[in-house]
Amino acid sequence: MAKSNNETTRLVANQESVDAYNKPIGQIEWYRAFGLSMGLVMLGVGTQLTNRFVFPITNGPKTIEDTYINKVFGFTHTCVYIDFNPSKTVAAILVNFVTLPLMMFTFLHQARLDNECCGNPRLTNINCFSRCTWQFRFCCFALFSLCFVNSPDGEYLDPFDTPLTKLIRSQGWQKYMVHYIPFFLWQISLVIMSIEQTWYHYLNDSIFGIPKRSLLYYNWALIIVQVYYTIWILGFMFGFHVPGHTVRDENTGEVKNKLWGLFIMYLTILLSTVVPLLMSWCRVYGWFGTTPSKDYTITISPFKKKYEKDEEN
Repeated sequence: MAKSNNETTRLVANQESVDAYNKPIGQIEWYRAFGLSMGLVMLGVGTQLTNRFVFPITNGPKTIEDTYINKVFGFTHTCVYIDFNPSKTVAAILVNFVTLPLMMFTFLHQARLDNECCGNPRLTNINCFSRCTWQFRFCCFALFSLCFVNSPDGEYLDPFDTPLTKLIRSQGWQKYMVHYIPFFLWQISLVIMSIEQTWYHYLNDSIFGIPKRSLLYYNWALIIVQVYYTIWILGFMFGFHVPGHTVRDENTGEVKNKLWGLFIMYLTILLSTVVPLLMSWCRVYGWFGTTPSKDYTITISPFKKKYEKDEEN
């Protein structure tokens, strides 16, 4: 891969190659920015379709408050907006414009790190981190579409009043778990990608013209919030209490800690999606004093030794 601004810097091409074909691919950060942007578009479209056309569902929830997710958390989690048709079908189409660019970015950024690491020893650790995680992230992004295969619409059993052995055998719990696992892997992949990119910016660039140490604070805040949010969700699934859990009053139906639940959900979206999205677009366009990203080309060519061997045969 090479920069296209009249400079030639190999990224993934083998030095012993012939008949190279160069394909411009633009700015690598653009793929991440586009994928994250389409994720918000998918959620927005799903929200509008759900509010207008989904409920009541024949032989299903009559209102959004009757959904399994709402009963679990005591409020409408964002994933409800892509759980039922027609929003689920539209989201299943749009998700391709979310995951494919992120998968491309994950692969291309690792290739860029391999190249840049050769001339910049400061990138050795982040390159090692990326090598250990990029394939995991690539696969998790690909598996995100499984969220649309199993909608969490079974019978709800209160995990705090139901024995765990009975709970895990219930259809509603099982359908929720096969729905949540790919979503959980998606969240973890977003967090890992955000940590890696913030680390990369810290070593190379200026973001928003703010002190670089602020990027490290952001990474720690992202990790702490994601760990808490994950434990917070798992507490509802396995019946153990976590500080800040929403609790529904049996007499009045009022949900306590609802505002905290909504806050931690949207804070997670802000830190794992919105902030990385802004960083990506800043890298693309050079906004707010950010160092603009370079354009690259990808080089495709056969190995010279194999090429010569085939010619001899």
